Amino acid sequence: MRRFASFVLALLFALSSPAYALGQSLNGATAVSAIELAISGQRLIHVGGALKLNATLTNRSAAPIAISFVHDGWADSNFNWSITDSSDRVLPPPFGGPQYAVCLLSGPAPEERIHVLQPAEKYKFTSDPSEGFAFHGKGFYKVTLRYQFDPAMVVTAAQMPKEDWGAPGTPASYPKREILLNTPKIDVSSNVWTVYLTD
Repeated sequence: MRRFASFVLALLFALSSPAYALGQSLNGATAVSAIELAISGQRLIHVGGALKLNATLTNRSAAPIAISFVHDGWADSNFNWSITDSSDRVLPPPFGGPQYAVCLLSGPAPEERIHVLQPAEKYKFTSDPSEGFAFHGKGFYKVTLRYQFDPAMVVTAAQMPKEDWGAPGTPASYPKREILLNTPKIDVSSNVWTVYLTD
């Protein structure tokens, strides 16, 4: 059993060389991106178990940029995981369809849901993408993470609710939103992370 586990881990390391460069999308089109996105974490998972992966975003531009973690107006500003099997077939979601839907008219993202990255600064978070996919069974799977953002679709500060901060008549301030509106359009995919699913 130990010999098999060692073989699997060695094979995983061999298969997990980065497949996508900075700013390169899954369809092969290369573009300069202000964000570098990399994932890492577990390489061996068990059926029914969690898949804990770490995502690291790095600001590769010379100016501050903002990351929105939720939909904002009509902006599809979020992260999307993708998992394929050894034949490059995309895994479908469980139960035959999406488990949730996002209302794009629910209102703009609040300031606390917008994160500003200074040049060369990193932001890390951990996620379990396995809950959104139906695995075929034991074997190798390739995981990628994609981040898309278009500032042209974001609600502007002028469209935000007029709230008083402090003294009556004081206009609300949205400094993170202003940086978000000045952030360049982003469509970047991570490296490919290979995992093995076992019993």
